[in-house]
Amino acid sequence: MLSKKQNDAIASRKIIGVRKFRPRVIRSSIVALLCMGLASTACDPFTVMDEQDPEKLEAYYSGCHTVYEGPLCELPELTEDHEEKLTFWVAGHGSPSVTFSSNQGRSELTPEFIKTDHGLRFEISAPKQAGTFTFEVTGPTSLSWSLAVQPFEPRHPVLVEAAKLRKEKKHAEVKTILEENLEQFSLRDKGEALSLLGRTELNLRNPEAAIEQLTVASQLHLEAGNLSAPIRDTTTYSYTCMYSLGLRFDLARKHTEQFQGVLPQHYESQHFYHWSRARISQRSSDHRSALHHAKRGRLLGQRMGNQKLEDYINHEYSNTLQNLGKFEESAAIFRERVNRISANSLHCEDAINLNGLGWAELLHRRNLKNDVSTLGYSKSESLPDPQTHFERALA
Repeated sequence: MLSKKQNDAIASRKIIGVRKFRPRVIRSSIVALLCMGLASTACDPFTVMDEQDPEKLEAYYSGCHTVYEGPLCELPELTEDHEEKLTFWVAGHGSPSVTFSSNQGRSELTPEFIKTDHGLRFEISAPKQAGTFTFEVTGPTSLSWSLAVQPFEPRHPVLVEAAKLRKEKKHAEVKTILEENLEQFSLRDKGEALSLLGRTELNLRNPEAAIEQLTVASQLHLEAGNLSAPIRDTTTYSYTCMYSLGLRFDLARKHTEQFQGVLPQHYESQHFYHWSRARISQRSSDHRSALHHAKRGRLLGQRMGNQKLEDYINHEYSNTLQNLGKFEESAAIFRERVNRISANSLHCEDAINLNGLGWAELLHRRNLKNDVSTLGYSKSESLPDPQTHFERALA
């Protein structure tokens, strides 16, 4: 059985046929030999990576700045005023033993475990040195899982400055500073620069240029062994294809589907993949696929306790339910999000949720009014008036 490390490398290579690899990655010729004579699904990355190794602990991890081939988690950038955390989830067993091994020795960790549906979630402070986290559970069969980590590597100062300018919405300046310095970047930094440049081109209303930059960025990321960045970029790529290039669902789908099965235990990568697939499917009326990816993304968000990312995919899930005529279920999801709106901290996303709730309730009322039974009509009259949600959204 191939290791997770080897599987990640195989899947990443299958995406674009990258020719540059680290020595520890198995050769493509070996992969070809393994695939010869097998069913086509045996070498499909999604099939391979979605199957849980019975000798390994089912687990997910979150909070890395970048994830490279291995997988190797690059730790988040340490700051003086904020302690960075890594979040983990393990399948339903007794509390696992957690250790961290580095060149400074081996230390036992005792995190606080939070029970979730089908498993346990826990947080660990990001270490300052390279090493390996190992999780082990006992039972009829002992299971273990490990994750190698390395400290954050500072990016080129120009990249840091460009990111700062983009937050200030100085998109023309971002484009200029990046294009003038592309040749001096390392392979890794050049991939990140082109990702940023692609987003900038979209902000400047140059969708064709945005797609071109994001495509090259994806190739450079993979050549540098960076697997998480191109998956993250699928959200911008698919958005551009659908909303700025005239509903190019085919282009958005083809690009995103390349990443199925890559980094199967990295939460953020799985979130961005399922979110992109759910959004493409929802907009193109592929309801079955939209439900599948939205439910998968929702489940992972609940396991990891990441409300922000879960909300993004919940939006696609709610809209899919509306497309299927399940207005009451859709309204329930929007209502839960609206109930969390704080008057002291308002965001544009709040208006989107209020508008979504208004439409879901309006459609639910109309659907009941069209019910041939008197009971359905009477029930519609007792529902709250959705007009208040639209007014709040406008305000």
